[in-house]
Amino acid sequence: MKHSVLKKLIAGVMAAAMLLTLAPALAAEPAAADVGAEAAVAEPAAPAEAAVAESAEPAAADAAPAASGVTNEIPPWAVDYVKQDTEASPTETDGTAPDDGTAESAETPIESEPAVVPDEPGTVSFENLESRVRENNVSILALLENIASIDAVDYDQMRETLLKNIHSVAASSRYLSSFGIDTSSMASASQSLLEAWDALKEGEVQQEYADAKRQLEYVIDLTVQGAQTLYITIVTLEQTLEDGRQGLATLDRTITEMELRYQLGQIPELTLLQLKNTRANTVSQLETLELTIANLKAQLQVMIGEDPTGEITLMPLPEVTLEQLDAMDLETDLAQAQEASWTLYDAANTLDDAYDTYREDCRLYSTPATAYNLVMTEHTWQAAQYTYKATVQSFQLAFGQNFRTVKNDWSSFQAALSDYAFQQKNYAASETKYSLGTISYNELLNEKDSLLSAAAAVVKARTTLSQDYSIYRWAVERGIVNQ
Repeated sequence: MKHSVLKKLIAGVMAAAMLLTLAPALAAEPAAADVGAEAAVAEPAAPAEAAVAESAEPAAADAAPAASGVTNEIPPWAVDYVKQDTEASPTETDGTAPDDGTAESAETPIESEPAVVPDEPGTVSFENLESRVRENNVSILALLENIASIDAVDYDQMRETLLKNIHSVAASSRYLSSFGIDTSSMASASQSLLEAWDALKEGEVQQEYADAKRQLEYVIDLTVQGAQTLYITIVTLEQTLEDGRQGLATLDRTITEMELRYQLGQIPELTLLQLKNTRANTVSQLETLELTIANLKAQLQVMIGEDPTGEITLMPLPEVTLEQLDAMDLETDLAQAQEASWTLYDAANTLDDAYDTYREDCRLYSTPATAYNLVMTEHTWQAAQYTYKATVQSFQLAFGQNFRTVKNDWSSFQAALSDYAFQQKNYAASETKYSLGTISYNELLNEKDSLLSAAAAVVKARTTLSQDYSIYRWAVERGIVNQ
């Protein structure tokens, strides 16, 4: 697949529009233009024209201009060549992109999605985040407009425009030639138009537009994933902030105890001052963390189309169930991920282009005098194959790591739950001891701190599991892996 087709198409149409201005008399005197065209047809055929006349195959016609070099006029076979193409079968001219296996059949029934519960004002949930980003993010809306522009392309109209330009350039060249005017500059424009015509007829233009649309959709997916990553980051920082506040409360209790001990002369003043200094630093760090969270929330608000006030409540992350983990299958999910991956698709296109170049170079360097060029070409082609293989291996490696990370997260989460259950029993026992007077109130509070720390560990483990599972689902469904 040649990825410069759209550029050739645009350049060809623009060149035709510019060159048509060279013959203003053509529009004013159509009869004279027809006479000039008839005179051009009556002239002896150039070598390239004769070569095309001997073969009805489009490939031979396409190769004729390159073989004969640049001539002084547009050969009359160009118009006939395009005329033959317009009589092709409907399957070749329906203006649809070739089926690459990624598009779903129009007859495939659409499953009804479960009803979505909207977020309360001033809140955002992870479940609704994707839809809100896709519907309200201005960057995504701009990309969707570009996609709509691609969907609006009328390939039939494009064919008609190309056909009209090819006829016009050919007629202009013949008309100017009848006055002895050099038209060599128009030959390259005609060649560009013919190449664009071939690309449109063979589906290359349609495929390039389809690839461009798929790439834009990939960028949209990256934006949505970025919003979800930002969401999880904010949730994590809010948990860190809560842990910090709990630690500050513990520090305050310690300072109260140390002040009493300092008054009793049990500790030096420096020890108390060190604790108060630690508290001041902790408060400063917590204030900085609060500012960071507010800034990130403002970014998230912009991504969902709201005013960036920095004040929005994030709902808890969805829990990952054991059933979801049991449904994970490395081989099946990897195959689905590779099919959906834009990275691998683009790498395959690059490999195809390298192969096309390799075949062309083999044709050009087939003589003994250019043998060294052929050797270089073979090495370049081999390097392209290795590069593609490395891309696939990197994708598979990253996917496998994501798979195993989720499984490990589940184990860590279960361990945190087990420790929390133990701390609950331990704290209950401490409460009994305190009621019996066998431990002090401070000792009871220390046990409560241990219980709160265990609870925070459960929340942190659950967050990590949700984050990594979300990353894994993005890999499976959209082919986006974190490498």
